[in-house]
Amino acid sequence: MVCANCATADCATCVSTSGTCASCTPGRGWNANATTCSVCPSGQFSAGGTNACAVCNVINFICLSCPNSANICNICAAGYRLENITCIACSPLTFALQNSTVCSNCPANCVTCSSTTGVCSLCSNGYILNTALNTCTKCPAGSWKSNGNTQACATCTLGANCNDCNYLTGVCNSCFPSAGFNSISNTCTLCPAGQYSLGGINICSNCLGAYCLTCNPSTGVCSNCGPGS
Repeated sequence: MVCANCATADCATCVSTSGTCASCTPGRGWNANATTCSVCPSGQFSAGGTNACAVCNVINFICLSCPNSANICNICAAGYRLENITCIACSPLTFALQNSTVCSNCPANCVTCSSTTGVCSLCSNGYILNTALNTCTKCPAGSWKSNGNTQACATCTLGANCNDCNYLTGVCNSCFPSAGFNSISNTCTLCPAGQYSLGGINICSNCLGAYCLTCNPSTGVCSNCGPGS
């Protein structure tokens, strides 16, 4: 006569005369009333045998699954990474989804983000938050942002002749053509007659040509020559 397997695969041992389950495999909890074994739910474990499922030995339900032992975790909650058999909290500006083994970096230039989702809520100075893309975007030319709590970039307001400013401080760093840049005061001043500037960080220079009296203030091309020319 050939011996048959126990009634279910979850059984470790069974009664030899009836096949009724007598003990469970690890990760399955014993039900003495029904003499059956069932997979332990999330956050619980069983060493098998005739042990019922019990809660994992963790704080604040950080460990979501420990099938065979109270102290051996195999799935961590979001915000934690699994290292060997332990759940480790993600460091600041990193995050982990549920059942992760590594913590990933929050978006570049983000100063506050969720440790469980990676969703950024605050960007560093000079950057604005794009919630649709979950990215921090640098303020466009001609604008700046010094307050991280502000979600909008402000227009440069340091004189009509300023073309661009530092995206962190708002200090002028570039002039429109025809204005000369003063690197000491970070200001732009229209060039006087007989001089020109290409803009940017260029200062005002004399018009092109030795006998030129006036020129295009943006290019230096002469428009009026003096005596002897």
